[in-house]
Amino acid sequence: MIEIANRIREIRKHRGMTQQELAEAMGLKSRSSINKIEMNTYEPGLDTITKIAKALNVDPDYLIFGDDNDKDEEIVRLLNQLTEGQKDAVLSFLQSLVLGRE
Repeated sequence: MIEIANRIREIRKHRGMTQQELAEAMGLKSRSSINKIEMNTYEPGLDTITKIAKALNVDPDYLIFGDDNDKDEEIVRLLNQLTEGQKDAVLSFLQSLVLGRE
């Protein structure tokens, strides 16, 4: 589980978040749980991993399994920031891009 701990710590730091900020984003009062997870002294369950992923704006699968391709994570992160109208426009563009190649 050390890989999960490392990914959580790296993403949190990349986002410029403190352990306390991550804990608060998850609805926790203290950073101690985050510290235990990052120090690999506590193994989080799926529910906790899902909450961490949501707070860090990443896919839970990435935290669990990792992925050498950071592009997917960045695309998802950016898409999550769009309005519904913007998402519709991106979807139309991607559909035309993919269908245009076939």
